[in-house]
Amino acid sequence: YLLRAQPNLLVEAIKHLKRALQLNGRHREAFYDLAVALQESGNHAGATAVVAQGLKIYPQAPELLFLRARLTLDEEKDNPLP
Repeated sequence: YLLRAQPNLLVEAIKHLKRALQLNGRHREAFYDLAVALQESGNHAGATAVVAQGLKIYPQAPELLFLRARLTLDEEKDNPLP
């Protein structure tokens, strides 16, 4: 939320969260935080991919399931059915 006002911080956050996942590919909070940061930066496809990666490891993670639902709703809002 605070990062929206400072896009350069969002870019830095994404860089560091990606590095965190390189160092520990099972860091559950890093999956969520990276997906949120990507979503905030407008990279919905990237956010969806990160959530999918996290759910492969933690299929019942409520925060990832919630974020997947939010991303799906955003996608449907942006691309309504005819």
